[in-house]
Amino acid sequence: AICAVNIPGDIVEIWCWEGRSTIELLKVAHKFGRKVWAVDPWDGTGGNPAGEDRYEQFLANTQPLSHCLHVLRMHSQSPEAVRQIQVRPLCFAFVDGLHSYEAVLSDLATTVHCAGIICCDDTSWNAGVLKAALEQAKAFDKLPILRSQFREMYLVPRFEE
Repeated sequence: AICAVNIPGDIVEIWCWEGRSTIELLKVAHKFGRKVWAVDPWDGTGGNPAGEDRYEQFLANTQPLSHCLHVLRMHSQSPEAVRQIQVRPLCFAFVDGLHSYEAVLSDLATTVHCAGIICCDDTSWNAGVLKAALEQAKAFDKLPILRSQFREMYLVPRFEE
């Protein structure tokens, strides 16, 4: 919520599955008049069970706050998803898409304009995800914060004093 309080823009979540984290992001979006841009093909890539059942569960879980939700049912690396995310001001990004080095590089490059925090999930157990997050943090002058008790890394803007 700290990003939505202090920074203009919407929230993006890459890879939503059944929408459990999306619900929490929607609560913040609703409170602060933002939108959540949910990007997921719901097609089984990345090892998750696929199909309409998962997508229907996502829609049911997010229905109470669906007025704050914009769904991009496509891969985050698709040109259309990249275009739609890159033209949107962002206050927070949650990257939990395909867990390959190349996919994470792409997703972070797509969200790097986020003026707030970018959370890159699963860096504690996936060497490719960790490598991509560290490289993008350096390339885009973001401060990487990795705590051993968490699964994710936070890429934080360097604010000038």
